[in-house]
This record gives sequence, structure tokens and C-alpha cells, in this order.
Amino acid sequence: MRYSVLPFLHRICVCAFIVIGWSAVSIAQAQVQQAACTFNQFLLNPADPNNPASYVQGVNDWGTVVGIANFGTTTKAFTRYPDGGLNYWRPSGAVSSGFVARNNNGVTAGWYTDSSGQSHAFLLKGSTLTPVVNPKAIPGSTVIRGINNWSSAVGTYEGTDGKGHSFKRYSNGSFIDLPEYPYAISHWGHSTTAAAINDSGVIVGFYADGTLIRSGTKHVEGFIYRNGQWATLDYPDPETTQTSLVGISNAGVIVGSADFGPFLYANGTFKLIQVPNASYTYVYGIAPGGLIAGYAIFGDDVHGFTATCK
Repeated sequence: MRYSVLPFLHRICVCAFIVIGWSAVSIAQAQVQQAACTFNQFLLNPADPNNPASYVQGVNDWGTVVGIANFGTTTKAFTRYPDGGLNYWRPSGAVSSGFVARNNNGVTAGWYTDSSGQSHAFLLKGSTLTPVVNPKAIPGSTVIRGINNWSSAVGTYEGTDGKGHSFKRYSNGSFIDLPEYPYAISHWGHSTTAAAINDSGVIVGFYADGTLIRSGTKHVEGFIYRNGQWATLDYPDPETTQTSLVGISNAGVIVGSADFGPFLYANGTFKLIQVPNASYTYVYGIAPGGLIAGYAIFGDDVHGFTATCK
């Protein structure tokens, strides 16, 4: 099937590193090499000549993958199980839907768009849907981007103050705003975007660096945040203008993307992730135990995948 990358599909889209004494400085002197990965590629419905493109967004330790199935004129959220079993999901009255993350307890985070064009964020467990609406958000602007095994979620919203903000939502339904990264300025509506959280509460994401944008050298940098302490994780290439972090395992292994494509970062080393023979590889999730998920472009085909990398 010929793929069509819809704008909303791209969520801009450390083991020993997690220590006391973080500071808001770039991690320099990092090494770069190719990751050694074992890929498990799949199509959502290979028996169907109109097999939908599988834009994988998240994975848990059981190998259950979630994402967005593109049917050309509409999308449906999907869950693909390790045995190849597949479920599509879209609530009655919705015109599109997608899943973005799933934890080991079967709680899935996602969104759907109603017939009026308004987006709705939610958590889904079995058939129980819990709407997620930040009380400070303007209608339709709450977006969940990541969830951990405690069902704590992180994401973004547009506030009534006219600015973009990041938040953490606890399993009891309470919200807190996350601080803005120092020197960050608004870029694509948000200065600081929380993208994922692990079971220790470490949050990763990306921010627009005002000092670098003004100098014309960089635009977006990755960050790591925990308990009020910040660190910048920036891909070590002077030609790279964007580094976005999109996932973190419980061991602190981070996945993200730079101008050239996706990477993992662990123990001070960046490792490039590339599906063999693919024209492009996208990585959007890492499970608590380190299983990586994404999708790869092969001509007119889109293949989902899970991968173990080292």
C-alpha cells in the first residue's frame, strides 16, 4: 500500500547517567556507532491487498505493539499482540483514532477525533475508557505522549494563557505542570515537550533552545528531567540541528531521533538504529525492559517492527 505520512503521526517526533548532580549542560564527548539490532518486522494484515500502513508508536515488555493504522482517508488505533493477533479501535462517532503508548498492565494511551474535529485524549483498559483532560487546557488540546507501569502519564496541552505546557498526570487523576526548560522558547507551540516517563519517574522529551535558535546553530535539543534536575542530551554532531528524545527504559536506555534518523543512547554512547534495506527508519517507543518499536519505509510499504538492540 502506498503510504501517506500524516502530520500528526510524527511526534517530534542512561543507565549510569541517572545520578545525583545533573546540570543543564550538554553531554559532550559522546561516541557514535551502529547499534547491533535483531528486528522483527510485520505487516498489520498481510492477507489483505489493502493492508493498512502501520505507524507504530509504542510497545510493552510482552511485545504488544500499539499505534496508528492508516487507511488512506482515515485512521484507526491498533493493538498487535505477540502472536500476530490484531485489534482495531475507534469509538462510535469518531472520524479517526490512534494509540501512542501501552504499559505492562494493559493500559493504553491514545486519542480520537470527533466529527467536529476536536481531539480527545484518553486511557483505555479493556473496554473502560478514561478521558484525560488537563483542567488548565483549552478544549481539545490535551495530548498524552507517554505512560509508565504506574499509569502515570506525561504530555502537553495548550493553556488558557495562550501558551503550550507539559504535564504529568498521576494514576489518581491529578495533574501537575512540569517546569519549562531553562532558556527554552516557544517552538511549534511548545517550548518544552514531555514525551515519555519510566517507572522511576524520569522524564525525557525535547525543547526549543532560544539561545541556539538565535545563533542559528541549532533548534531543538533533548532533555532528561527528574525531581527538579535537568540534563541536555544532544546528538554530538555539529551539523545536527534537532535532537528529540521519545522514550526511556527502566534501565535508563534512551531512544530518540536526530536530523539523520533514530538512535539509542546508553552508557555515554549513541548508537544509530537502521532497519536493513529500508529507505528510512522511525523509532517511537521503548518498553520498560528495553524492547524497541517503530516502523520502516520500504518504497511504497510501511513495516512495523520491534527490535532488541545493543
